[in-house]
Amino acid sequence: MTTHFRSRALVAFVFLSTTSVWANAQEAAIWNGWRAEASAPERITAVEDGVRIQADVDEPTLLRAEQPLGDGRISLAWRADAGAELSLRVREGAAHGHRIRLAGGHAPGSIVDLGDDEANDARAMRWHHANIVLRGAVVEVRIDGGEPSMALDPRVLEGGLAIEVTGSGHVDLREPTIERAPSARWETVLDGAQPIDPARWQPIPGGTWQIEDGAVCGFCAKSEPRHGILLSTFEVDDFAARLVYRAVQGNSGFYFRCEPVSGAVGVHGFQAEIDATRDAGMLYETGGRARVQIPSKERVEQAFRSGEWNEMLVVAIGRRVEVYVNGVRMTRLVDDPGRLKGRIGLQLHGGQDMRVEVRSIELLRGGAD
Repeated sequence: MTTHFRSRALVAFVFLSTTSVWANAQEAAIWNGWRAEASAPERITAVEDGVRIQADVDEPTLLRAEQPLGDGRISLAWRADAGAELSLRVREGAAHGHRIRLAGGHAPGSIVDLGDDEANDARAMRWHHANIVLRGAVVEVRIDGGEPSMALDPRVLEGGLAIEVTGSGHVDLREPTIERAPSARWETVLDGAQPIDPARWQPIPGGTWQIEDGAVCGFCAKSEPRHGILLSTFEVDDFAARLVYRAVQGNSGFYFRCEPVSGAVGVHGFQAEIDATRDAGMLYETGGRARVQIPSKERVEQAFRSGEWNEMLVVAIGRRVEVYVNGVRMTRLVDDPGRLKGRIGLQLHGGQDMRVEVRSIELLRGGAD
C-alpha cells in the first residue's frame, strides 16, 4: 500500500525539554532516549513549554525511539497550523503497526495500518490533547475527551513509537508522557507436543481426539451424525486466540464464546471456519444466525494454504470480532449482538469424513477496560 504524501518528517520522543533540544545541533545526538536519523536537527526548536517541529518538503526529519513500546498509555498535547499533518506511529514493525491520525490528514482520531492511503484535512491552530492506550490486542485513542476510536490487532504486541509530522507547516508539542505497563503475553492452552489435559479440555462424543506427531488430531467417519467437540472447561470473555492448524479433510472450526447443549451439535456459539478447501475465517453461529459473515473468494485464495499448516487469529473484544488467516483479515464485526463470554473449542462436523490437526492454541486474555 502507498500513501499520497510527497514528503514526510518523523519525530518521536518521550519527554519534552524546555531548554535547547540538542547541545550540538550538528550531531545526530540522543535526546531523552531517541536518536536522530536525519541531517536536519535545526528543524526542532524550543518554544514556550515544549518544542516546535517544522516540516520540510525537500528533506525529512526523523527521530526514532531506542526502546520499543508494548502495552502502556501515551498522553500528548499539540497544536498544528493549517499546513501540518501529525500522526503517532505505535507498535511499528517490519510488516505491521498502526498510524493514529491526530491533526491534518483524514479523519483525526482514526487508526489505520501503516501504509494505508490518506487524504488531507487541515485542522485549526489550537491546542488539542490525545490519550492513547495500548493494551494487549487493543489500540485505543481519545482526542479532546471525545468518543474513543479502537483498532484490534494481535499480530504485533510491541514495536517502535514515533510522532510523524508531514506537509509544509509546523506543529507545537507539549506535555507528552508515556506510562509503560507489563506487556500482554500469549498463554499456550493446548499443545500438540503434550497430552491433552483433561482438567482443561473435555471431548463431547462424536469423533476422536488424540496426539499424533506433535499435533492434536481430530477425526471421524461420515457415518457419525454428531459433531465432535474438544471443549475447554474454562470460559473467556475478551481475548485473542492464535492457533496453528492443518485442515486435511472435511469441515471444522474454532469455537469461541460458546456453551454446551444437548443434541447432535454439542454446543451453541460462534465459530471461525476451518475447512480443507474453502471459507477459511468465515464467522458462523451454531444454534443462531448460521453464516454471519463470509470472506470473499479472493481473500481466501490470497491467504489460505490448502493442505498446509495455517495460522488463524481470532480477536473478540466487547462486541468487536475479527478473524485473520496467515496475517490477512478475513472477517470483521464491529457491533455484534451475540454472546460476550463462553468456552472455546475445536469442531469435527458430523456426517462427514473428517480430519483436522492443530499444533497449538494460544490465548491473549483481556483487552477492554
